[in-house]
Amino acid sequence: MNTPSSSDRDLSQTYFSATASGPIDRPPLTESISADVCIIGAGFTGLSTALHLVERGVSVVVLEAQHIGSGASGRGGGLLIHSLESELDEIEARYGDALASQLGKWAFTGSGVIRGWMEKYAIECGFHQGVFFAASNDRQLNRLAEKERLWRRFGYRELELIGADTLPQYANSERFMGGLVDHGAGQLHPLNLALGEAQAIESQGGRIFTHSPVDTYSLVNSELSRHNDQHVKIHTPKGCVTANTVVMACNASEIPLLPELSGFTLPSPSGVVVTEPLSSTLIDSLLPQQYGVEDANYDLDYFRLTEDHRLLYGGGLSYGENSVSGSKGTIIKRIFNTFPQLETVEMDYAWTGQGIVTQNRLPCVGSFNSHVFYALACGHGITLPHTLGCIMAQCLIGETSGFKTFSGIDHRPFPGGKRFQAPLSQIGMAYLRLRDHLGL
Repeated sequence: MNTPSSSDRDLSQTYFSATASGPIDRPPLTESISADVCIIGAGFTGLSTALHLVERGVSVVVLEAQHIGSGASGRGGGLLIHSLESELDEIEARYGDALASQLGKWAFTGSGVIRGWMEKYAIECGFHQGVFFAASNDRQLNRLAEKERLWRRFGYRELELIGADTLPQYANSERFMGGLVDHGAGQLHPLNLALGEAQAIESQGGRIFTHSPVDTYSLVNSELSRHNDQHVKIHTPKGCVTANTVVMACNASEIPLLPELSGFTLPSPSGVVVTEPLSSTLIDSLLPQQYGVEDANYDLDYFRLTEDHRLLYGGGLSYGENSVSGSKGTIIKRIFNTFPQLETVEMDYAWTGQGIVTQNRLPCVGSFNSHVFYALACGHGITLPHTLGCIMAQCLIGETSGFKTFSGIDHRPFPGGKRFQAPLSQIGMAYLRLRDHLGL
């Protein structure tokens, strides 16, 4: 891996863009073209949908407002986790055993998709096995034990509960008292995974255009059909795509395209800091197994080592903390709280990102009609958007069972309307942080 020196580095870059394995841009759309399916968004949901479709011979165009992986997909921590944002027992209590069982069966799909494509297309993205879920109190440890029991119901046997005696092997920090090791999870360079998937799409005839934000889209009648068939016209500043179907896979960046869903989602800001390279001695004292780590707080932290031996540390932010300088200070405090011995280490990269969250913390999937579909991933880790891409592609070729499961989830708008949604959500997050602090 070639890492820029501090003198060459653009500090506005993320660590991932600075160490990208290839170009993150493609030419913008400057003409009128057609395809079977037009996908809006070149994050993991869009790329997964596109790659599943081109593998089946479907003509696909992907439009991206910025660059490949420019949103949460290429800016997050790169943890490959088998989970939903909402735990299965919570889903079971709220929606019943049937939906919980159906969602549980899909929870491992994304991981299998990613691993399969890494092998099939020789995608080099620094994959490293293992993630540790760290508990700070008895309540969290009990919740992780319940998580282990629930996943065993679905035949997953890669989980191991550990106590204080084994803890230092996975996270040598006084913050934690034990936790749950997932030996089948992992960590990787998310932007390089996205770039590898983009190349795989293009190798099979798919077309990707970056810096091509969608201005409008509309249903129009086909001039060549005797049956009054419709198709969709998608307009960008300099071009147009005519497609039979459009899939909105754009999450936080293009919510204005989805006004019908604006009350059902809120932005979820996050921050990431990456240190200078650490010595092997220091690494062995912090993370001997070099597994990725995610704590069990409501307002969670996550951290892991990069290929060039840096510590990447991320966590959620409050509204108003979207500036790089403000988020960097917040995350650095969390780093020092977890590993005080890093107080003299330089912080080489800092950036912010933004996904979305729904009220029930489950993905928002559906269609407005038979031509316009949407899939908004709500979760942590990179597996869920790959699952959604599989589901959307299956739906478009007639295999609708997964789509029916996810589109059948009952979503409710956030209270407060547009004016009070964010303030009320801040109050809710403050309450959850208080529960974290009190160990409730």
